[in-house]
Amino acid sequence: TNWTEYRNVLPSGYGFTAFTNFLNGMFIAQIADNETNPTHKIVTSTNGMTWTEVVGGKYPLCYGKGKYLRINVDMVNGLDYGTEGAIQYSTDLVNWTTLQTTANDIVFTGDKFAAVRKGTPDKLLISDNGIDWTEYSLNTNNTYSMISYSGDDNRYYLANVPSFLLYFLYDDIYNKYLHNHHS
Repeated sequence: TNWTEYRNVLPSGYGFTAFTNFLNGMFIAQIADNETNPTHKIVTSTNGMTWTEVVGGKYPLCYGKGKYLRINVDMVNGLDYGTEGAIQYSTDLVNWTTLQTTANDIVFTGDKFAAVRKGTPDKLLISDNGIDWTEYSLNTNNTYSMISYSGDDNRYYLANVPSFLLYFLYDDIYNKYLHNHHS
């Protein structure tokens, strides 16, 4: 494979990327002008080379069923990842509706949204539409604040910050909580 290296294709003065995601057919990045006292912008690109600022935009964690979803916290750097906040949704990355439901992390699985909220006990939250959520207790011995999904094996992977202990929901838990869940 031949690779071509491109350096700093971001808007002038912005050379630090805080987060990048590929959602809804485009790259979405939160960029900063410096590391010590950063000013952040949200930019999008369909090709990774030409970037457009989304004025007033906020960084989403996932996209599905016509909505971007995020946790309402200021993500300045990776250390803020997994902080609990209200779930928000948007269709344009600018206008966000804040829900009463809180979570630490959120993913879209292809047909459902799933979120995790740490607590006693931790909660797994499931939604068919990204707005209405059902909570399930995760009676585990660890505290989880991050969630990801693998469509290859239909498993949800949970982790905690900062030690990154991994836990995955096996097929029987998947079937109990997610596969047969209907709102």
